[in-house]
Amino acid sequence: NRKNLKAIDLSAFRRENFESHFWSAVQEAISPSGTMALEEQCGTLYLENIEKLDENFRASVLEYFKTKKGALLAVIGVHEKAAIDLPAAKNYSQLELPAVRERKEDLPQLLAGYLKRFSFKHGRTVEAISGDLLQFLMLYDYPGNYRELECLLEEAVLGSKSNCLDLRDIPLEIHAIIS
Repeated sequence: NRKNLKAIDLSAFRRENFESHFWSAVQEAISPSGTMALEEQCGTLYLENIEKLDENFRASVLEYFKTKKGALLAVIGVHEKAAIDLPAAKNYSQLELPAVRERKEDLPQLLAGYLKRFSFKHGRTVEAISGDLLQFLMLYDYPGNYRELECLLEEAVLGSKSNCLDLRDIPLEIHAIIS
């Protein structure tokens, strides 16, 4: 039985009062509901941006997954390897993600995945990216990394007037860069 991968961006839980929201999100992601089929249950939980958490909160998260029993595996994505030293544990593993600007050759696959996800999420039929837009996206430096790429594609899908994204579909802030 294949279980789903669930992802949680930890940068959304940086403030102290958001810790309880994080634990609720974790429980929702890993707890099977009575109506959820076994193959829809979470088997792997991907935690992104752990280095952005407060040190005590980060230690709490790591301790939880270190002692968690069951088939759940937590994969912890670290964008800045020097920023954090994760202790080894059998219930989680560390995955160092290279920045988008360091893996431009993977951009077409990333874009296709984001395009499919956001088209489905927003009930759109955007199926392709024009050559001009792809060329621009290959040249862009992505200071906001994956989150910036996601936001850029979601905005473009929402603003698209056709089934093929073009330069005119990207947010206005980007137009200032290419003008």
